[in-house]
Amino acid sequence: MFVSILSNNIGIYWVGLEATTLATALLIAFYRSKESYEASWKYVIMCSTGITIGLFAIVIMYYATVGVYGESLRSLSFVDILMVAEKLDKKLLFLSFLLALVGFGTKAGLAPMHNWLPDAHSQAPSPISALLSGVLLNTALLGVVRFYQINRKAGIDYASDFLLFFGLLTLLLSSLIMLKQSEYKRLFAYSSMENIGFISLGLSVGGFAAFGALLHILFHALSKGVLFMAAGNVLSLLHKRKMDEVKGLYKSMKGTAFILTFGLASISGFPPFSTFLSKMYTVVGIVQKSPSLGVLVLLSLSLAFAGIFYQVLPMLFGEGDKKEEKVHPFMLLLPAFILMVLVILTFLLPKGIVQKVWNAVLEVS
Repeated sequence: MFVSILSNNIGIYWVGLEATTLATALLIAFYRSKESYEASWKYVIMCSTGITIGLFAIVIMYYATVGVYGESLRSLSFVDILMVAEKLDKKLLFLSFLLALVGFGTKAGLAPMHNWLPDAHSQAPSPISALLSGVLLNTALLGVVRFYQINRKAGIDYASDFLLFFGLLTLLLSSLIMLKQSEYKRLFAYSSMENIGFISLGLSVGGFAAFGALLHILFHALSKGVLFMAAGNVLSLLHKRKMDEVKGLYKSMKGTAFILTFGLASISGFPPFSTFLSKMYTVVGIVQKSPSLGVLVLLSLSLAFAGIFYQVLPMLFGEGDKKEEKVHPFMLLLPAFILMVLVILTFLLPKGIVQKVWNAVLEVS
């Protein structure tokens, strides 16, 4: 993931992203159950297919840039491509963006290419689920954003309509599905899908919405890590995946219950959590562009909010199950506590970081 994110070369980016597929497939199947094998197999097939489509996007981009830079590494350099984007064939650029949107969007969890996501996130060990949700989805989304930025630089404004459509579809679909989930880890997986749709939507709108979306990438990653670590604590002690089988966590597992409540408040955007700020900026930017679209987004966010609280709150209250003492509390609480501290540190971001994010928005827009 570090190789993909830090690379300026879109070919190296693809290599790193493909390597994450091979590595995480084994991690998803870690428990060696029928469900984990099925989730791992689905993950490999769907994400490999998506990344192959993404490779075609890179090949077409190279074909468009090789006429300017020749057969050199500069033809795959993201910075160099941006410098000459206005001189490139717009049809080829737009075709490469569509392939990247479908290909890398598959691994990012965009609907309707998302079927692998709830299975993989629910079956993987919880620390791996936190990495998948908070980091790997954003790593895949980076590929979409880079091709989108190249298209916008070339003056292909209608590329934003396609990103907006997939983002809105993902947000609406995941919000509705969250209302009917029975397993808490699958619920959190669909919450990740909802946030990816929300981020994509903000990036497509630009301005304040893109500013909020870029901030939300970081805030969501930390908050979802807290939720999955709390879910891992529940699963490791009670060995139950169904939400209706888990009751009274505040009586039996007070520390985990507090962590879960903290994560719920953060991911839902309660003030003073930083997600409140990122969601507010994004929604304000969307409303400025289209009030009707803003209403639709607010409705989707409300459904997601209702779904996650309606499902999880019964787990926290009532008569608790007897707690098992096989795992030391230090091992359960410390990782989540570190993530909680990081969430709290985002309450006040340094001015320099905020300015860099805004500069990135100006580059994309």
